[in-house]
Amino acid sequence: MIPTIDSQWFKSCEAHWGSVRALDVFAIAVHNQKLQGAFSLQSLDRVVQDLSEQPYVKDLEHMPNTGLGVVWFELTGRTDNQERMWLDLQVVTKVSLTCQRCLVPFVFEVNENIPFHLVRRPNQVESEADDIDPDAPERLLGSGRFDLMGLIEDQIILGLPYVPKHDVCPKTVDNRHLPELSAVEPLENEKKSPFHALKVLKKDI
Repeated sequence: MIPTIDSQWFKSCEAHWGSVRALDVFAIAVHNQKLQGAFSLQSLDRVVQDLSEQPYVKDLEHMPNTGLGVVWFELTGRTDNQERMWLDLQVVTKVSLTCQRCLVPFVFEVNENIPFHLVRRPNQVESEADDIDPDAPERLLGSGRFDLMGLIEDQIILGLPYVPKHDVCPKTVDNRHLPELSAVEPLENEKKSPFHALKVLKKDI
């Protein structure tokens, strides 16, 4: 079930501010539990290392009006009528990116909702059925001390554009002299970005 993302949802997440410790995801699924939270984007090293400077939000009192620098999430566990375990992860954050056409910064929102089929053994992660149905839910190897922060970080990375750009560049920029989108090449540091590497890895699995 996809949660309703409104002001109340954000407030509910912010009531549980702080980094997330390792947790037992099997218990969350079996007992149909829900976990919400919010924390600073700067806690995710792999996300921020290749981005332009992002605001550091140490607590909610210092959160900018733009919402930049904060990650909100909700993790919901459930089981189905076949006794399979599931985790539904909702992740929302905003980051400052630089358009690769006009070089003007803009705010990009990551809003990801992903269902995971939770499994107990490594050999259950891959299945021939996944090759037949590319839309099959992703299998996730759980544990009693699962790194939820790492999973959230992965989803944010996958939600970021490889080549950031405005849908329409600002009118203050002379669009007549901008290159065609197809001609824009990623910057050198973007070619080595772990964002792209992770996306390729996910496609190959």
